[in-house]
Amino acid sequence: MGNAELLFLKYAYPCASALFEKGSITKQQLDMIKQAVSNNKEFTREQLEGIFKEAFRRMKQIYGDNFWSEDRVREYFIVHHNTFIDSGDGSYSRATASFKKLCRVYKAKVIANRGSYLEVEINGRAVKVVGVMTPNAKPGDLVSVHFNFAVEIL
Repeated sequence: MGNAELLFLKYAYPCASALFEKGSITKQQLDMIKQAVSNNKEFTREQLEGIFKEAFRRMKQIYGDNFWSEDRVREYFIVHHNTFIDSGDGSYSRATASFKKLCRVYKAKVIANRGSYLEVEINGRAVKVVGVMTPNAKPGDLVSVHFNFAVEIL
């Protein structure tokens, strides 16, 4: 799997459970996504685009068909993703305020690495987030957080 695909999958992975709960993906697809993230397993662009349709519709709005690079994937999630949430685009038009808050992508400063979770500072508040995708994060690092998962060290 290329780096852009893996990065997209890491950002989108936390959403997979929500997609499963609303019936947008199957249990088999959810399990495949979990396996892929856990093992850096092969996942094609076509599979990603078929599962995370709304994200790719939004990315195509911004970048046209030229969105498959690490920089574009990162920029979409860190710079543009929250704008779509705030505007009520697509399924966000029916989401609760608390769900929208969970969906947002934040930049957070690492306070402590506790193994499977990190203590981070988001908007002046200490928050515990899942740290399995950023096991090497250390105090002072800046990480991106999506759906309470630290996705990458920035």
